[in-house]
Amino acid sequence: MKNFLLSLFIMFAFIASTLGLSKIAPDAQARMNLMIPGGQQAEEEGGTSYEDFTTYTCHEDGGGTACNSDDNDQGELSINSSTSVQAIGMTRNEYSYIYYDKGAGYFSGDWTVQFEITLANGADGGLSYFVFGNDVGDKSQQVDAAAIYAYYGTPTLTILIIENGSDITEDTSANLSGGTKYYVTWTRDDDGGANNTGQHTVVICTGDYGCETPTDTITADCSSGEQNDYRYIFPIMSLHTGGDYRVLDVTVENLSIE
Repeated sequence: MKNFLLSLFIMFAFIASTLGLSKIAPDAQARMNLMIPGGQQAEEEGGTSYEDFTTYTCHEDGGGTACNSDDNDQGELSINSSTSVQAIGMTRNEYSYIYYDKGAGYFSGDWTVQFEITLANGADGGLSYFVFGNDVGDKSQQVDAAAIYAYYGTPTLTILIIENGSDITEDTSANLSGGTKYYVTWTRDDDGGANNTGQHTVVICTGDYGCETPTDTITADCSSGEQNDYRYIFPIMSLHTGGDYRVLDVTVENLSIE
């Protein structure tokens, strides 16, 4: 029946065009394109799909208290919305993080993530980590992981590879500006790098992800025999060592995973 109706519709359009009776109305043309193979897609692409942070788990220093609470003198973590998480006054010496369990080996092969990050109101040495890892906890508890850490003094972003509990290789960006939103594209080439065991590349832009001239591009290679997959994603994580006076405000927004 569908093919029969399609044939009648095309025949009518052809006759109308040949006799000069009328042109096909735009809405009719659009409907015909939906039906004819090779025409306009029935559903336009819906845009970027973002992670829903309301499904993530938050652990704040002070015994696993929930986000958005004001129960201790350490920094406060919050899930602001489905697309925004934040730490206000997070110190180096606390045990805090926001994470999601994607399942064993979820982050394997090649992948790309994009997110927006804003650093503000930091004191020299303030830190926050964005981490892919296999252990639930702060940075001091990561055994095999890949991380970007935000540093505040003169703000920078650093790509860091952690293997067997040790910081192995890292690369630090040019100086950034506090209060500026940066658009970060982080890509892993699973067979790339000097050892063909993975290369992580981070492109940092302002204004949009597709900037013609990035603020900086930083890279880090995995070691020989260390082609690790990851289970957990942490948009915010504390260091858990160092002084309480070293603080940082950080906001992470609009996280997408490909």
